[in-house]
Amino acid sequence: MRKENVRSAPDALAYLLDCSLATVEVMAFKKSRPKNEYVRQIMIAQSNYDYCVMFDADMSKTRGAEVALSRGSVANWAKGYEK
Repeated sequence: MRKENVRSAPDALAYLLDCSLATVEVMAFKKSRPKNEYVRQIMIAQSNYDYCVMFDADMSKTRGAEVALSRGSVANWAKGYEK
């Protein structure tokens, strides 16, 4: 999702979710990463995902759609990118 496509509060939630999942994805690809920071970013992204679900945000154009396929777990989704 792109910032210029944000038109409503649920769109903003979906955009912020995509941004936080991008951070988790980049960290997951790294061989060496601060474990506590990685876990913290996963927790932030999980909260974002949960809010998107709560407020029925359309996540179809975000990485959130992939998280939904991982039973709604950002940690499970991130494992697919870990080195």
